[in-house]
Amino acid sequence: MKTKFESTKDILYVVFSKYVVEGNLRKRSCECCVSNEEIRLLLSKPLSQLTENELGHFMRSAVTTYGDIEDYKHFLPRILELIYCSENDLLSDFIIFEKLNYSEWETWPLSEVEAIENFITNLLVNTIEETSYNFDRLVDTINLAFKYTNTKNVFSILENSNSLHLVNFIVDSTLNGIDNTLCKSIEDWFTSDNVLKKLERAFFKVKDKDLATRISIVYTILENFN
Repeated sequence: MKTKFESTKDILYVVFSKYVVEGNLRKRSCECCVSNEEIRLLLSKPLSQLTENELGHFMRSAVTTYGDIEDYKHFLPRILELIYCSENDLLSDFIIFEKLNYSEWETWPLSEVEAIENFITNLLVNTIEETSYNFDRLVDTINLAFKYTNTKNVFSILENSNSLHLVNFIVDSTLNGIDNTLCKSIEDWFTSDNVLKKLERAFFKVKDKDLATRISIVYTILENFN
């Protein structure tokens, strides 16, 4: 049975399937910036099989010097899918270049907007529930969710998660710091009653003594923050 995240990924492919690379992509791409070999590789495989390396340049340069908006929409499902699969810097590139914002994605047809929002929402849920906790990855995904979904929804997802990873995230964020763009929102959320109660419940359930100590320290810091 497919997970909710896998289902929203499939919906992306369905919603954007009407966009195809028509005509000569070479004519819609900068002669100086985009090589014939890059275009050949980009068009050499089915969309779902394209790798990060094959899509990297297109993702960063789409619409401006590499193809047009319909070309971008054609490749978008795979670009978003690779954000989850990537172990390198694709997620950072996506945030830095903000191709969705540049392409005014919020003005696109409602079905496309909802498909993107639902994908990123479920990407956050999936990241929280991953077996292997990764602080940096979770922060990046929360940052992405803040940019492209409802902020209140992000905190709702975090608060409703039963994963111990959430506790680790709160602890690590407090002790190690987080992205400055998130600080105020995260700070307010950390000191809310809901989070304090969640930490308290986690303290009494956790069996790892070191983690219990960390939770206790952070709980005290947050409780006296204001």
